Amino acid sequence: MPTDPPPRGPRMPWGVIIMLFCLGLLVAFVSFSYLLPALDAFYHADAKGKSHIVAVSRLLLAVVLFVIACAMLLVARIGRFFHYRPTGPPSKTTIIDAWAESGRRLKPPPPPDDENEKL
Repeated sequence: MPTDPPPRGPRMPWGVIIMLFCLGLLVAFVSFSYLLPALDAFYHADAKGKSHIVAVSRLLLAVVLFVIACAMLLVARIGRFFHYRPTGPPSKTTIIDAWAESGRRLKPPPPPDDENEKL
């Protein structure tokens, strides 16, 4: 008598853990290489320089958020929804004539028994 294989334990989400670690490194790198020096320069800049620093910081934030969103889609394997498994050839559809089918299914009314029903 065949036995079932032992149940597997919960699967370790290595992809998610690696993604979170790499994205944490990305945020730390961006913070230490640009955001902290930009914050220091922001305090000593004039109005035009402050607006320039704000604009570049927002652009950098948009790029980092875009990278995070793309990484989440890749880790979640969104491509599996677009690459379907191959299936067999499609079956041929039989086309029937509706009028012929209805005529075949129609049961004629019983013949009248009474003379009065004929009129």
